[in-house]
Amino acid sequence: MKNILLLLALLLITVFIYSQNQTINGNLHVALTDGGNLRIGKIGDFGNREVPIGSVTAQYNLDFSGYRDIAADQIGARIAAIRFNCHVANKAYVQSTALAFFTNPTGTNSGTTDLVERMRISPGGNVGIGISNPTSRLEVNGVIRAKEVKIEAANWPDYVFHKEYNLPALSEVENHINE
Repeated sequence: MKNILLLLALLLITVFIYSQNQTINGNLHVALTDGGNLRIGKIGDFGNREVPIGSVTAQYNLDFSGYRDIAADQIGARIAAIRFNCHVANKAYVQSTALAFFTNPTGTNSGTTDLVERMRISPGGNVGIGISNPTSRLEVNGVIRAKEVKIEAANWPDYVFHKEYNLPALSEVENHINE
């Protein structure tokens, strides 16, 4: 219990020290907001201003170091907040933000060389796995394995499987299709 309290105290001290938008080596911007939330990113940072609608204005990365047995300074994984211009072309004052998740499958090169985007949550809430521009609530580019899938839809025409339902003859279906 003492170890947990000591660790928590150290974390709080660290957050307090850097809570006034302090910068470390030009990379870390951490601030406590009025509501007590932890903010990552520079307050008032406009990023790139002269960008078309839908283009990236800035990106904040939370990087996780990889193993250092082969390559120094390797990024093993990343969570990125990607900001897009969503208002007026070449005036990126209104921005929406997506979250992208990256992993490093090879682990042989330094830096971000081997990072591959695996999943993205779009500004509108669509989730893409293996796709960086999802247009549906869940879009997967690959095989999905599940123990169970429950599909719920209004007016699902499962009544055609009831014994009382009279299926039309194939010739009637053909005529209907041709019409």
